[in-house]
Amino acid sequence: MHKESPPLTVEAYLALAGWALWGFSLVVPNTDLSLVGAFAFVESVRLGILHLRTFMESGALSGLYGLSLLLGAASNITLFVWVPRWLSIACLFVPWVTFIAIFLESPDHLAAVGMLFIYPWALGITLIHIARLRTIPFPSRRPNANLLREKFTDRAA
Repeated sequence: MHKESPPLTVEAYLALAGWALWGFSLVVPNTDLSLVGAFAFVESVRLGILHLRTFMESGALSGLYGLSLLLGAASNITLFVWVPRWLSIACLFVPWVTFIAIFLESPDHLAAVGMLFIYPWALGITLIHIARLRTIPFPSRRPNANLLREKFTDRAA
């Protein structure tokens, strides 16, 4: 007998759409076809480190720009490893903050808008983390308090 598989949940659809968008962003070029998303990831790490190393000479804004690039690159890693709830919430916003930083740092704002790979990348990461947040239970402090109470009452007895 063939069993029917259960219907997909909202979380599964969100995650599937997120992964499809994220994967698509790796091959999407910018408007002048000089860079694709996969290479932009490597370039963002290189530029992020460069801006962090030179922020003393260039100013605090350069350091913030470098930090936002590195956080954006790190948000890719959070897709492949388990992260705590608070970090998953932060990852909802990190790609968009990275885009805003690129937009503000770019002398030609149209070049930043033309980085077409950013949109599916940021939306994909956001959808994946929304799906995860819907499945990660809120931390409950009550069971821990009960465990401690039981531990100390057993010693007293």
